[in-house]
Amino acid sequence: MTAGEVSALRRRALILVLLLIGLGGLAVFWKIHAPSDVAGFTALLSELRLSAGELPVWAAVGCILLASVAAVPLGAIIVVSALLFGPWLATAYILTGATLGGAISYAIGDYLGHRGLERFAGERINRVSRRLAERGVLSVVIIRLLPIAPFAIVNMIAGASHLRGRDFILGTLLGMLPGTLVISFLITRMHYWLLG
Repeated sequence: MTAGEVSALRRRALILVLLLIGLGGLAVFWKIHAPSDVAGFTALLSELRLSAGELPVWAAVGCILLASVAAVPLGAIIVVSALLFGPWLATAYILTGATLGGAISYAIGDYLGHRGLERFAGERINRVSRRLAERGVLSVVIIRLLPIAPFAIVNMIAGASHLRGRDFILGTLLGMLPGTLVISFLITRMHYWLLG
């Protein structure tokens, strides 16, 4: 490996580390500053509902895309979307927006490269990466069903791994579908039951 390649690899590894730290910081910020009581959440929801009724589809999907890239927890995105749009539209918007957001984060990880991830995390991550790639779609479905890390961080790591893009996108859609539908319908029912 030439000195230029080593320098480029170090630069990409540093960018990956900084992005992961930044996304982790955004997730912590959201956790700290999200409304903590019912009154605060209800006020926020009322304000959002007024705006959401006027949003075109592309804007709703775009907001979900941005939220997923910015490491807003997927559970929060699902709850707010279900309350704003109802369970069916919310599911369609979330699957579209979060998958597109996931593809962007995946592309960032892919750009940063597998070598940068391996250099940052070591040979062990290389073995994990190869195992994930062997199982393709199934491994992504399992990762989506188990909330092991923030969505955006998992997407970037998947992009930097050996996992193929089409397996990532299909696995993301299949893995998010059941949880998104169930949570959307439960939240909508609970909202009507509690608040009429």
